[in-house]
Amino acid sequence: MKTNLEKHLYSILGVDATRIDGLGGYSVLQIISEVGTDLGAFPSEKHFASYLGLVPRTDISNGKVIRSRTDRIKSTASLIFRKAVLGLANSKTALGAYYRRMRARIGKLQANVATARKLACLYYRLVVYGQDYVDVGEQKYLLKQQERQRKALIKNAKNFGLILVDVNGVCLAE
Repeated sequence: MKTNLEKHLYSILGVDATRIDGLGGYSVLQIISEVGTDLGAFPSEKHFASYLGLVPRTDISNGKVIRSRTDRIKSTASLIFRKAVLGLANSKTALGAYYRRMRARIGKLQANVATARKLACLYYRLVVYGQDYVDVGEQKYLLKQQERQRKALIKNAKNFGLILVDVNGVCLAE
């Protein structure tokens, strides 16, 4: 059941932004107060994420990455997206699984920024294009990730001239 705040937000945006995991009514209200309802000033979701300071700025010299960091932007909306990620850390959602996978790979701070960027892009798509957000769930996300890894392994084995065989002796090559 929707609360009065969620109904009011729906009437403002025309879409239900609280369906995105991690974003509640007050969070969406704060984002609206910070960036407004018309995101037409941003040509794409990448520009929106950059405005929020959720993309890395990479310094490159002679083709070599010297350092990579995000800009220090004191945007309230950016902080809201980053705080929303903390609520996803232990959730059984696809975004929660994404955060945990990134946290294991690149660390807690970078995973927080990466997941906050993903949330911001989902919010942008929802508001600008009216694209509805449907959580596929943790299990489906993990299965999809496992299939991606399997295909990459088969491709790498093929590049080295090897054939992958499972424990039952069945060839895994496609």
